[in-house]
Amino acid sequence: MARPTLSQSGQPAPRPRGRRHKDQPPGRDALLKAATSAFARHGYDSVDLRSLAAAANVDAGLVRVHFGGKEGLWLASVEDVAAQTARLHGAIRELTAEKRPVGERLADAIRLFVAFSFEHPELSLFIAQQTRESGERLAALTERLILPAIAATDPLFAEAIREGVTPASDPTIAFTILGGALLVPTTAPELPQSLLTPPVDRDTFRERLQDNLIALFLPGHRPQKERS
Repeated sequence: MARPTLSQSGQPAPRPRGRRHKDQPPGRDALLKAATSAFARHGYDSVDLRSLAAAANVDAGLVRVHFGGKEGLWLASVEDVAAQTARLHGAIRELTAEKRPVGERLADAIRLFVAFSFEHPELSLFIAQQTRESGERLAALTERLILPAIAATDPLFAEAIREGVTPASDPTIAFTILGGALLVPTTAPELPQSLLTPPVDRDTFRERLQDNLIALFLPGHRPQKERS
């Protein structure tokens, strides 16, 4: 994302006039991408639409044209995140429907969560930041992001609990623990990576985190390669 330049007054410099470069996303898409990042990092109240438009390299008036205002832009950001996370939820539902041992399927689900979270750290940060909202925004967040995630993961965790392959006792709490365990490692990985002795790169850290999460939720599970 291009950074807005500042004038001597410290305010974003005026956006250059003229047509957008062919490699730049359309105005609506550019605004949505910039907004999702800004809401994730700063929260709703701290996002300034003029600075946001400057970061997206569009005119601030396009916010009203495309979204009706800041509230509409925030709701569109929620829907955009929901569309991306829906792919993960669909993959989890497919695992739930398979006939393999539930421990194998839950281990694969954890691998999917880790991979998705490392590939899209801004989405985890967006969800975590927006849970601080209240009223209608919190209700919208719960309906579009939180409840669909729980609906997708509860059946698999519940089956693992019934089969006695996980020490977890509540599927929703288990999902909450998994999501919380991935927040800092994916959105600020440099800190936990640096605490290891010796420090490791991102890929090695991701693999170790994944293995430890599987060990915590499935203490009796052994990877397929170890069983062969």
